[in-house]
Amino acid sequence: MTGVTFLHPQLDGKRLEILKEVVPSIRRVGVLLNPASATEAANIARWEAAAKKLNLDVQPVEIRLQSDIDRVISEVPQQKMDALGLVAGTMFVANRKQIVAAIAKTGLPAIYGSSDDTDVGGLISYGPNVSDGFQRAAGHVDKILKGAKPADIPFEQPTKFELAVNLKTARALQITIPPSILLRADEVIE
Repeated sequence: MTGVTFLHPQLDGKRLEILKEVVPSIRRVGVLLNPASATEAANIARWEAAAKKLNLDVQPVEIRLQSDIDRVISEVPQQKMDALGLVAGTMFVANRKQIVAAIAKTGLPAIYGSSDDTDVGGLISYGPNVSDGFQRAAGHVDKILKGAKPADIPFEQPTKFELAVNLKTARALQITIPPSILLRADEVIE
């Protein structure tokens, strides 16, 4: 099997570490996921393991349908969450603007999986560099077109990751982004 994936097992833990560094007072993090996606449902165990190391509690927040996004997210503050994290999935990518807007209405800090999320108003993101992944995928296609057997080309995990911060959103949430995060950020949106 050949291909390039945007999934990486250590990302969930790293996202929680970054979120805790940005908002040290958090204790309970809601993790948005679509339980109908086997990949997303499996990720919650990694979030829980990472949370335990940081003395955090993780609570799954299940969103099955696009039509449920606003309602489910609006109920999160009543569940005593301090922050949110997102498990990257097709429904969340396809409805990025709606999800970011719904989270903004809660007033909770959130960490996302792509700088595309911070571009539309998300607070902070950490994830694979999508351009790099597509370039590597194009390299696989080129090898196949030149006669390589797809089964002989290894499956690749991401190797380049990017941290993005939206300072406008941070100001709206009255969050001061630590200098350590700003220094590491690949993108800072003013």
